[in-house]
Amino acid sequence: LVKILHKLAEDGKIAIRHARTDARDKIKKLDGVSEDEKKSAEKDLQKVHDDEIAKLEALLKTKEAEVMAV
Repeated sequence: LVKILHKLAEDGKIAIRHARTDARDKIKKLDGVSEDEKKSAEKDLQKVHDDEIAKLEALLKTKEAEVMAV
């Protein structure tokens, strides 16, 4: 079960990374937006990415402990 949890968590991380990549590409293609605003948006996007990865890791640790306790 722990192996399955790790596989699902990795799939979640990959999905989060793909979403970040898609968003970053859309930010770069924006017209009429200054470079500073684009850089700021990319930094915000990276922060959201890091926060979501951290949440996923925390959930994984919680579930792993729960499964191992049973």
